[in-house]
Amino acid sequence: MLFLFGLFRFLDSDPILYLPFMIVPVLMAISSYQYIKKFSFNLVDEVLDVGDALIVRSGGREERIALADIMNVNYLPYGNPSQVSLSLRRTYPLHAAVVRPYH
Repeated sequence: MLFLFGLFRFLDSDPILYLPFMIVPVLMAISSYQYIKKFSFNLVDEVLDVGDALIVRSGGREERIALADIMNVNYLPYGNPSQVSLSLRRTYPLHAAVVRPYH
């Protein structure tokens, strides 16, 4: 808040000089949102193993995915949280690729 007050106080002298200080935070906010959206917003709430299928719960919706429909499993250990990504043979309403936290 103090930063913005100081910035706007000096805008009267030469607005072009302070333009980068207004553009860079906006660009950082947009790129941060895109990064978080890509790596965190696609997580499901819960995945349960019921023998021949997985039950995936996300946002109050529930989907049953047969183990035969899973083509590939990728594990991404370096993120927080670690993630498991499933490539599926057919499209399910929740996601084309189910991603969930791995604990």
